[in-house]
Parts: sequence; C-alpha cells; structure tokens
Amino acid sequence: MNHLKPSINPNRCRMAKIIIIAVTWLSLNGCATIETVSNFTIDSPKVYSGTRLDNAAMAGNHIRLRVYKEKFHVEPPENPEEDIFFSFLMDTIILPVTASVALFEVMFGWT
Repeated sequence: MNHLKPSINPNRCRMAKIIIIAVTWLSLNGCATIETVSNFTIDSPKVYSGTRLDNAAMAGNHIRLRVYKEKFHVEPPENPEEDIFFSFLMDTIILPVTASVALFEVMFGWT
C-alpha cells in the first residue's frame, strides 16, 4: 500500500507566518479604534470612532482632529491610510457594544 503524505512547502509556511505577523503588527500599531475605545468619555464618538478618526486624518480635517486631541485625548495613527481597514474591521466587530453605549447615552440624556 502506497501512502501518500501531503507535502508541506516550507516556503509557503514561512510566507504565511510573515503575512500573519505583518497583518497583526499593522492592525495593532496605533490602531485608531483601540485608541478611541480606550478613551471613551460621555460625549465622545462611539460608533465607528476609529474609522472616523482615520477618515478625519486622511482628509486633513484639522478642526475635527483638534477636537479629538483636546477634548477626547486621542491622536490619530501615524499612517491612517494603512490603519483604516483594520479600524473599520475592529469597529464592525465591536459595533454591538459601541451602539449600545451610544444608545444608552442618548436615552438618558448624557450627550
């Protein structure tokens, strides 16, 4: 009986590891969502906050960036173009939580 073993190409495994490490590093390196969620205040943006911060940084909206910095103590990431995909993904994952918090604030008049 001839048993065929699946061959594992070491170059593919190495490349997969590099891609996983690169994606993880890029997603956590100055992630706008992590920054905004960890600095929630009563009137801070909640829903898609990281994506909104990246968008303001990419658009050069200095007024909105100043509000984020002075009022909410949040700086945009160094490379918002690279971060926006990961922020959008993370904001989507935590949407049930952030939407609930925002709705709670509106219902009880905290905004």
